[in-house]
Amino acid sequence: MSKADAKKEVKGYVIYIRVSTKEQGDKRNGLEAQEAGARAYVASLGGTVEGVYCDMVSGAGKLRPEQNRALDAVRETGADLVVWELDRLSRDAANSMAIRKALSEAGAQIHVAALGRVLDLMTFSVVAAMAEAEREKISKRVREGLEARERRTGARNGRSKGADTSAAREVSKQQRRKAAMDKSMIARNFVEMELERGTSYRKIADALNRLGLKTPTGKAYSVSSVQRIVKIHDLSKKEVQA
Repeated sequence: MSKADAKKEVKGYVIYIRVSTKEQGDKRNGLEAQEAGARAYVASLGGTVEGVYCDMVSGAGKLRPEQNRALDAVRETGADLVVWELDRLSRDAANSMAIRKALSEAGAQIHVAALGRVLDLMTFSVVAAMAEAEREKISKRVREGLEARERRTGARNGRSKGADTSAAREVSKQQRRKAAMDKSMIARNFVEMELERGTSYRKIADALNRLGLKTPTGKAYSVSSVQRIVKIHDLSKKEVQA
């Protein structure tokens, strides 16, 4: 084999890194640390870095111009995508799953450098769900802080007491509804994967509960709620027959 042929066979990787403004001083998750870790991972695979793209935006945000450029580069070069941790890709589980699906259809994979591997669909969906749960914890702490300030000052999010907050409440309601729908899809994907593995309904329900996921009504998962997912999404054909 010639040197030119060997060079052509070297796999390319596109690195995507992200921080929110709150994380700028966090050395572990800082931009330089993420890039260094991702480059070391690519080197361990004997690959080459095709490009590095960086966003400074919240994990819950939808507008990530550099991420879009990174995904375009993956499609154009035939490279795989590398992130340091999955929550750097997004803290929105549905968004992470959509990106994975799009890249998979293009023949590309997402490597999580901190874990040293490509995650299978089930593991990916679980880790994505955990990243979203962490985002919700952060949001909860922020809300609690604002509520505490309101009790002290009589002002709500900078508005005087008694101001009309109906629009803000409606936005919050819609956001909660979307989050519930996203979690339902995470549960659906998890159930499908477990059915293909031959896992019983009881063990699936227990696993969903251990992950901290809830049904659309906010309850713990049971055999009957898993059966409901199977029926709604027509997953019975995924069951492994004994």
